Amino acid sequence: MKTQNSRRSFFAKAGAAASLTLLAPAAFLGGRASAASLFVRRNVGGMNAFDPVIAAYRKAVAAMRALLPSDPRSWTYQAAIHGTLAGPPQTAWNTCQHGSHLFWAWHRMYLYWWERIVRKYSGDSTWALPYWNWTSHNLLPAVFRVTSSDLYTPNRDPNINNGTGSLPATDVKYSTAFAEFDYYAAQSSIEMVDLGIDRRNPDYYAIEVMNELFGGGFSSRLFVSIRTKQGLAYSVGGGVGTAFDHAGITRFAMGTKSGTTAAGIEALRKEMDKLITGTVQPLEMKKAKDAILNSFIFEFDSKQKVLAERMRYEFYGFPPNFLEQFRAGIEKVTNADVARVAAKYLHKDQLAVLVVGNTAEFDKPLSSLGTVTNVDITIPPPPAEKGTAQAEKATTSNPEGKALAAKVVAALGGEAK
Repeated sequence: MKTQNSRRSFFAKAGAAASLTLLAPAAFLGGRASAASLFVRRNVGGMNAFDPVIAAYRKAVAAMRALLPSDPRSWTYQAAIHGTLAGPPQTAWNTCQHGSHLFWAWHRMYLYWWERIVRKYSGDSTWALPYWNWTSHNLLPAVFRVTSSDLYTPNRDPNINNGTGSLPATDVKYSTAFAEFDYYAAQSSIEMVDLGIDRRNPDYYAIEVMNELFGGGFSSRLFVSIRTKQGLAYSVGGGVGTAFDHAGITRFAMGTKSGTTAAGIEALRKEMDKLITGTVQPLEMKKAKDAILNSFIFEFDSKQKVLAERMRYEFYGFPPNFLEQFRAGIEKVTNADVARVAAKYLHKDQLAVLVVGNTAEFDKPLSSLGTVTNVDITIPPPPAEKGTAQAEKATTSNPEGKALAAKVVAALGGEAK
């Protein structure tokens, strides 16, 4: 873990918690982000203080520094996501993923939102974070060492700020980074499902808060308990599903080592029991509500998004001001409401549990948790490899298929829908 810690401490010293991507230039060959939004990443090593990318970055960072620390778009908040001892703690602070399978996916997500914030405050809709090629230039790029620039941070290591200090070569080697965690170890994927509710249900708002509090993010009970404290999962979360015109799908998901498969399932069930029988704390209620309401910043930050949401309400017969009703409904939810809907809608014994993994490596047989139905997921060989005898093509639906189709139709509200 020595390399991981030194890499973390470098970010703190260099003030680069939210300033430079760690990906090598080879990761961006072609410079295309997606077919819908095309962005070009450039090498920061070839940029000066007057480069449009740097100018836009300075403008955005200045605006972000002026925001309150509690604002998710602020410089302080974004940096604290990676790690801070400051308080009072906010919802996403100290949630950076290191030493887990989530490392790559989490940082891709973080980069996506970071760039959206910078585009908003810089006014440059084409802005993309430049890359820093450590292998060819291991000093902090000069544009971040100009003392009069908004990109300068005085509390970095003085040697890094004056251009004489850098990380040792061993700390930025790809081989060392990949050796810290076995990304290919055998693991189990666990899904627990049941029917949820539709959004006309008067409990909808309380369920949304419960979902966020219980399994909605890095500060949720499931994540903090099962992943952070017990170390039983790489990822874990979920909640009671909701939909506009039919019952949604209640879903809880977990990824864990093969050797902790049963323990992971048992831990999730225990957390459900604790939510139902225990007490909801004021701080976790506040975090959950803040997380939901703060998401409005990005979910409805353009006229197109607001229009699309209004069209959705019109299509499903919801009132035009449902968005305003949603915000007010979330704010009115109480601790007692969350406890009530948890007892009403979380039924661990009714959840269908699907586990995909290597049964030979499980910590104990799944039959110890309940009745098990084995499902054969062997990929059949191509027709040419089955021999000369070919199965006769079916001309009618079989009873099993009809029964399954009927269940789907019923779950979606019946044939009338």
